[in-house]
Amino acid sequence: MSADRRLLVLWLLVAAGIAYGSLYPFDFDKPLLEGGFVAALRESLLAFPSRGDLLSNLVLYLPFGMVGALALRGTGSRAQAFALVLGAGALLSCAVESVQLFVVDRNTSAFDVALNLASTAVGAIFGFALQPERFAFAARLGVRDRMALVLAASGIAYRLAPFVPTLDLQHVKDAVKAVLAGGFSPSTFLRYTVAWLVVGIALRTGFARVRRHALPITGLAVACAPLFITRIGIRIEEFAAVGVATAFWRFVPAGRATSGLVLALHYLVIAGAQLWPFDFAGPAHEFRWVPFAGYLHGSRETGVFSIFEKFFLYGVAVWLPVRLGKPLWPVAFAVAGVLLVTEFLQTQMPGRSAELADPLLALIAAALCSALRGSR
Repeated sequence: MSADRRLLVLWLLVAAGIAYGSLYPFDFDKPLLEGGFVAALRESLLAFPSRGDLLSNLVLYLPFGMVGALALRGTGSRAQAFALVLGAGALLSCAVESVQLFVVDRNTSAFDVALNLASTAVGAIFGFALQPERFAFAARLGVRDRMALVLAASGIAYRLAPFVPTLDLQHVKDAVKAVLAGGFSPSTFLRYTVAWLVVGIALRTGFARVRRHALPITGLAVACAPLFITRIGIRIEEFAAVGVATAFWRFVPAGRATSGLVLALHYLVIAGAQLWPFDFAGPAHEFRWVPFAGYLHGSRETGVFSIFEKFFLYGVAVWLPVRLGKPLWPVAFAVAGVLLVTEFLQTQMPGRSAELADPLLALIAAALCSALRGSR
């Protein structure tokens, strides 16, 4: 068997995206330390990156490992494919970190390389888990729609970022107090409910054999997990949303009409996220044509949360119509076109950043969906 060409192309595109995000704004006038390249490289071994850099490296290399494992699924044994993916991740990380020695506002760190390798490994393991022919556990679960599981994982990752565990009892107490003292937001409840309805569809379509309790167990685990993760808290709206989604999928028969209703609600959530509170009073501000400029100029940590969330939102907006029988690329370009229009409308909305990232994320999700469909 040979490697999947479509996924190999996507793998190269992921590598190009990593290089773009790591070397932007491509200003190579950074002065080196006295002693030149070797001295700068030696100092970088002791440099510890910020939390935002750690998270951004995690996000960049997870898809690299996952797509690489899927692309090389027909080459040799699982161990050989894993070694190839990990070696490619090491070469890419070392090359990018070395070039960053010359890029203004970029820092090179040996810790980055180590995290990149770990992230590549985790992504590769997830990629293997999507291959029933290579992973016995995946075969027992009957993995059948890989894109559904990728989207579900992205939505859950958004809720659990920054992935930093804590066993601080005071953090648990503070989180519980915040829930008891806070109110109930109907808009937040709607957003969480639609998200868990979508995850329910993803679990049903992603596995040939899925237990009835898979959704409530997953939902309660994710809703409670923030008690033991720093910088995020539990939300009473999410517990309510998990209950509603569980009851919905327990008593409402699955079918095209039900999925169509969930899709319509999902589009409503996207419209609200893009245009709420529909205030177009201005003043007008510029549209950023540089891809992902807002993520690269803003807080890395916030950018990580946003990428997970928006990949889930726009990926579902493309994937679910395809599950209902619609052609992939017409749907993808329609979603991207609508998002581009809403981004232009945001140039008239105070406090909003209008840029090209959202339409591009929809097209990236469509490319992954196309590659995974073609690799069955």
